[in-house]
Amino acid sequence: DEQHRKRKCYFRKTRKGKVNKFVNESHLQDNHCGYMVSQAGQGSTPITPSQLIEMISLAPHKQLIIIDTNIALHQIDVLEHDCPATSFIVLLQTVLQELRHLNLAAYRRVFALLRDENRSFIFYPNELSTETAISRKLNETVNDFNDRRIVEAAVFFQKSMTGADSECRVLVLTNDAANQRRARASGVEALGMRQYVSAFVTAYPELQDLVAADEVQYQQPLPAGQAPLFAAHLPLEQVLAGLRTRRLHRGTLHPAGDHWADCYVIVHGSGDEEGFTVSVCGEQHVNRATDGDVVAVELLEEE
Repeated sequence: DEQHRKRKCYFRKTRKGKVNKFVNESHLQDNHCGYMVSQAGQGSTPITPSQLIEMISLAPHKQLIIIDTNIALHQIDVLEHDCPATSFIVLLQTVLQELRHLNLAAYRRVFALLRDENRSFIFYPNELSTETAISRKLNETVNDFNDRRIVEAAVFFQKSMTGADSECRVLVLTNDAANQRRARASGVEALGMRQYVSAFVTAYPELQDLVAADEVQYQQPLPAGQAPLFAAHLPLEQVLAGLRTRRLHRGTLHPAGDHWADCYVIVHGSGDEEGFTVSVCGEQHVNRATDGDVVAVELLEEE
């Protein structure tokens, strides 16, 4: 059925000049409201809207939470804490794919929660569902497209909750202000992690200590006339866009000698591409990275 099939064709040129053609075909299907690991440990079981409504209605806080990639990446300590406030969390296919690309260790920790039969985590393949699969707009950045995918899935769950107890709610957890506005414009409630946890300061005060500080909290104002010592790190969306367009390359940084400012980055190849090593010299170029850090580097002409 062509209505339930998506095909994407593109060409990619290798470093050796060879042009490869890639065809990605996806078959969309009705994925109900996702999948949960079975209590008997026999794999995962699909969840129908009526089953989801019943489970949430019986939960202490009667809420379903959809998280974005940054929450999964930076607030994993909160997610791992077992309490009613961190139950019935939806892990989208988009979020897991982004997380695996950004941080494999964090991905494994989140995936372990998904497989834990004692936790109420739900996997929803939003990119393969007839209800939530969307196409990328012209000139839309990858980050904006993925954010739109997350909100689209939240809207779907909001509609699936129609007819449930009025106390039940669907909530998007994201620290991205733009994504919060996008979700609210679509009729879905959205909160940052610290704002969400503050509502449970009496019931679960330990959550306050597990919330990771936002990056802006580390930015102290500089005295007048004083320039920052290091350049600011690129935003996540710019890093992802640079990696996809191959303007940036992902690798592991190691010291090249006795001085911490003389380093090299090992970039591993993929497919027909060969790996290579990049020299990074000077404290401004190292930019606070330490041995073993996974970094994104931009190739410059040798002076």
